[in-house]
Amino acid sequence: MSIASESSTGRRPAPGAELASVDEKSHLHFGAPGLTTVINEFTNMHVKTSAAQIHHIPEAIDILSARYPRGFPFPTLWKAVDGIAGIWTCLPPVDEVLTYVEAYRQRAQCAYPYIYAELQDDEVLRRFLEGGVQNAEQQPSLLALILISIALGIQCSVYHRRGHKWVSGAMEEDRRFSEVYFAAAFQTLRIMGFSARPDALTLQTLLMMLPYLTNSGRCCDAWVVHGMAIRVAQSMGYHRDPTFLRPSPAPADAHVRRILWWWVLYQDVHLSMIFGRPLGVSGIGDVLPPELVTPMPTTFKEFVMPYTVLMRQMLSADELSTYKIDEITDGALGLLARLPPVLQFDPETWTRDDFSGPPWPRNMLAVLHASKVHNMVILLNKRRKDIEAREQNGEQGVGLQRILSSCRLILKCQEFMHKHARQGLLCWFSNQCWFNASMILGLNILDHKEYPELESDKEELRKSYTRFQDEAYLGIHELAAIAVEHLGRMFQQVGIPMEGIEHTSHATSDTMDSEAMAAAAMAATLQAAPESDMDFGGIPQSFGYGLRIPDTLFKNGDMCSNSWHRV
Repeated sequence: MSIASESSTGRRPAPGAELASVDEKSHLHFGAPGLTTVINEFTNMHVKTSAAQIHHIPEAIDILSARYPRGFPFPTLWKAVDGIAGIWTCLPPVDEVLTYVEAYRQRAQCAYPYIYAELQDDEVLRRFLEGGVQNAEQQPSLLALILISIALGIQCSVYHRRGHKWVSGAMEEDRRFSEVYFAAAFQTLRIMGFSARPDALTLQTLLMMLPYLTNSGRCCDAWVVHGMAIRVAQSMGYHRDPTFLRPSPAPADAHVRRILWWWVLYQDVHLSMIFGRPLGVSGIGDVLPPELVTPMPTTFKEFVMPYTVLMRQMLSADELSTYKIDEITDGALGLLARLPPVLQFDPETWTRDDFSGPPWPRNMLAVLHASKVHNMVILLNKRRKDIEAREQNGEQGVGLQRILSSCRLILKCQEFMHKHARQGLLCWFSNQCWFNASMILGLNILDHKEYPELESDKEELRKSYTRFQDEAYLGIHELAAIAVEHLGRMFQQVGIPMEGIEHTSHATSDTMDSEAMAAAAMAATLQAAPESDMDFGGIPQSFGYGLRIPDTLFKNGDMCSNSWHRV
C-alpha cells in the first residue's frame, strides 16, 4: 500500500494486508510449480471441498522440513588452529581412499558431466596422498574434492557392500561414517577461504555436495549450498562466454567452463522444480551450451540441454496460457520420444520379470529422465484454467488426462526400480515423484467414484504402498515411512483394502519374511490409530542422479575432450 493511500484513510493497514495484495500468480514467491506443493495444489484445484476435508494432505512447510531435524550439516570437528593438518589426520589409509573413490566413480559418477583428472587417475591420487599434508596445504581444493568423493562413495555403495541388497539399518550406519568426510570437505573449503579465492575444484566440490545432502534428508541445506555454488561460479565469471574474457582461457579450459556453468543451470531448474522456489540464476548469461542443442537427442548428454531450456521456460513464466502449456508439454514429451529406443522407458516391457535391457547406469538414467519429464507434465497441466472442464462426451479434460497418465507411468518407473535397479532406491527425487503420483491418483479416485481405469488405479496404488513399506522397513528413506502413513490414510478414505498385498522385494527369503511381518504390523497400526494420533512430519528430499553419462576422462594426463558414452 502506498503512502498516499495510507494518508487518505488516516489508518495503517492491518497486519498482513500488504502481503495479501501481492499478486499470488507471480512466479517469484507465490504459485511456482513445485514437487513439494503439487499434491496440495491438485487437491485445491480439482478435488471437491467435501472430499478434501476428510483427508489430510501434506503441507508444503512440512515437506520442506525434516521430521527429525539434524544439526548444522557442517559441524566443526577440528580445533580452529589445526588448519589443514587437523583435517588430514581424518583420512583413512591410501588404499582405502582409493576404494571409496572407485566406488564413487562406478556408482555415482553417472550424475556428473565432468570429473577432473586428479579424481580419475589412481596414480595421481596416490602421489597426492602419499606426499603428506604439504600437498594438501598447497592445493586444499583438491583435498576437499577427494573428501566429498569419499563421502559420496560411502553413501552410494551401501547396497553393494551388503551383498547387493538393502539391509535394515545399513543406510543410517554408513551415514554416520560418511558424515565425517563430508564435514571435512567443507571445513577444507572454509580454511582455504573458498568465497574469496575460489577455483574450478571448489565449484565442483560444492556441486557434488548437493546429492549427498539431499539423499541424506537435508533438502534445505542443499538449497543453501547450491546458492553458494551459484555465487562462486559467477564470481569466477562462469556466466560469461569464455571468448569474451581477457585473457581468454585455453580451448580445453573454456569447454570445461561451459560444462560446469550449464551444470549449474541444470541443477538450478531441478531444485527450483522440487521446492517451487524461484530460480537461483535469473539469466543464463551469454554462455553457449558446451554441445549443440538438438531436437533429436541421441544421448542423455544431448537430452539435458533442451530439457533445461524447457524447464526454465516453465519456471520463469508468471502465468502460462493454455496454448503455452500445450506447447511446452508437447516439446517435453517429444524430446523424450526422440531418444533412441534403447534409452526410452517402455513400461510394458521394462517392468517384466525377465526384462534384460540396458545395463546400469543407463537403465537408471532412462527411468529418471522419464520421471522428470512426466513430473514436468504434471506441474504444467495442473496450472491449466480448464482442468475441471470435461469433453463433450463427458470424459475427463485434456489437462486432467495428462496428469493421470503421467502419474501411472511414474508408478511404472517405481515398479521397474524395485524389480531391476534396486540400488537406485537411494534417489530421493524418484521417491518423491512416486509419492506424488500415488497421492494424486488416490485423490482422483476420491473425487471420481466411477471411471474406466478405477480398478487398475487401485491396484497400482496397492503395489506402490507395498514398495514404500519395503523401503520404510529397510530404512532407505525417511520419506518412505511418511509415504506409508499418508497412503495408508488415503486407502481408508478411498476404500482400498490393505490386507493380502503381496510384497515385491527381491531380498532373501528370511529378509522377505521379516519385511512382511513388519509391513503387516505397520498396516495394522495405520488402520487402528486414531486420526489425531497420526504424526505427519516433513519429507526429506534429494537430488536424483540423472545428468549425463561421462566417459573415463583425463587418463594419463590427457586433455579433456568431454566425450560421453554414445549408444
